[in-house]
Amino acid sequence: MAQFIGIAIIIGVPFSIIPGFISGLIVYEELLHHFTDKRRALRPAIETGIFVFILFIILAILIAVFLSKNI
Repeated sequence: MAQFIGIAIIIGVPFSIIPGFISGLIVYEELLHHFTDKRRALRPAIETGIFVFILFIILAILIAVFLSKNI
């Protein structure tokens, strides 16, 4: 089972960076409409990107655990 989790992390990290980065960009662009100061829009965008990155890593690990029990 640890083998599957390791593989899930290796595969999941590159595929989690992409949605994390994209979600951060989307939030940043939306917050620029509401804040005149760009620095105030940057922090929530970074937090959102990190949250989505962690969420996708957790999903990859859960899928690996589920698949390892069924194999």
